[in-house]
Amino acid sequence: QRYSSDNMRFLSVVSEEFCKNINLFLAYELKKHQIYCKVEKIEQTNYDEFMKLINTESVIVEHAIQPLVQDLIFQIDKPIALTLIDLMLGGDGVFDNYKRELTEIDKQLIFQTSSQFLSRMYVVESCTHRDVLRVHTNAGASKKYPISESVLIAHMKMMYGDKEIGKMRFCEPYSCMEPILEYLETKKLFRSKNLEYDFEFTNTIYN
Repeated sequence: QRYSSDNMRFLSVVSEEFCKNINLFLAYELKKHQIYCKVEKIEQTNYDEFMKLINTESVIVEHAIQPLVQDLIFQIDKPIALTLIDLMLGGDGVFDNYKRELTEIDKQLIFQTSSQFLSRMYVVESCTHRDVLRVHTNAGASKKYPISESVLIAHMKMMYGDKEIGKMRFCEPYSCMEPILEYLETKKLFRSKNLEYDFEFTNTIYN
């Protein structure tokens, strides 16, 4: 069970679009031009390797592409979550201490913000919309998959000028995406969105 090169390219394109939407929000709605997101690479690996990459304090946003795909993973490093929360509450997004615990109000803000960005992402044929299912403020509480499950990961990072705030990742388990794999074609994506992206595509796979 492995994703194709075009499946990986597809995720690269939609991840670029996701970052551009966040950057527009930061620049024009929050007036924070110096904070931005970018895609680093697309990688095919297994679920065990994904879990080794992330901190236990990571925020996990479980989301769906309705009605066929459930429990996809959007992982956010805690410093990014705190930065976004602070910006939405009128702060400058600058922290000396990223250790504070996330509250229920923080969790609701993450839910709303994630819903806003994820709902703007491309939806394939046979599906209707994307929505957020659950937000976990501890990675250990999120849904688990077999350690050998093939996953496709989009690695993204958020920057404050030339300083990295943290990482975000889309993790798409093969068993979740299997019902729509035939629709993950970049040609269809470009035709439907009339897009011409200049994106970097890193074909990193495991043996």
